[in-house]
Amino acid sequence: DTPPPAAFALPADGEWETAIAPDWDALRAEADRILAEFGLEVTVSERPEFYGAYHATAYCCEEYPHICGGNGVTASGTVPRQGLTCASDWAELPPGTWLYIEGVGIRRVEDSGSAILGKRLDIAVDTHDNALRWAGFGSHDVWVLSWPAEA
Repeated sequence: DTPPPAAFALPADGEWETAIAPDWDALRAEADRILAEFGLEVTVSERPEFYGAYHATAYCCEEYPHICGGNGVTASGTVPRQGLTCASDWAELPPGTWLYIEGVGIRRVEDSGSAILGKRLDIAVDTHDNALRWAGFGSHDVWVLSWPAEA
């Protein structure tokens, strides 16, 4: 079967699954933002993979002891950055994976956490107050744009 043009086709057990494709104009704008803000080029494979719905929460990038952690270093050794960093279960999405999170944007997996298991993501935001009030809390469709080179 040929999948609809506005969908990514994902073979699963010999059958096609379809998911609405992310807005490519929004993706390009996000990739341009990340290049301008962080100097990083977003890697997008020829066929991004729809990974389903993930439950998203937020944590802060502040560097002082408090409930978000606050040590200023991610589990992969990078500095967490608002607008770039997210945490995942590395058994599902290893560090270095580029994601498109519907309603959030493009993020790179750089962190993990003891409560971030299975289909959960934790999105880095600037302050603890903003993490507590983050409007994106809840379910978001997620696409893997590319896997890390060593994966």
